[in-house]
Amino acid sequence: MDLFLKKDKMKLFKYLLFLFFLIFLFEVKQIAAVTIKSPIQATSIEQIANNILNYIFWLGVILAPVMIVWGGLNILFASGDPNKVRQGTEIIKWTIIGFAVILFSRGIMALIEQIIK
Repeated sequence: MDLFLKKDKMKLFKYLLFLFFLIFLFEVKQIAAVTIKSPIQATSIEQIANNILNYIFWLGVILAPVMIVWGGLNILFASGDPNKVRQGTEIIKWTIIGFAVILFSRGIMALIEQIIK
């Protein structure tokens, strides 16, 4: 009796496997008909570069004042410790340099666009 149940379970398993295979084939045909739009709306390298540059620019616009305040707070709370004062001035210095690089890159991109066009 136990062998009979195992054979029935095996038959049922085979039928279910075949059914799932048929459903999978049908679904693959349905999936192949779906088109996926590109999340990148840019159609040229110039637009991609502008999108990346705009993202970096606005990230810098947000982070630069935060980092300058952070450096100022490091200086303010240094309590006469020259290492903390130096660390605060370094944060401010490198934030200004980084933001200047971002601004210059935006200008260089505009210059390259004018040369290409």
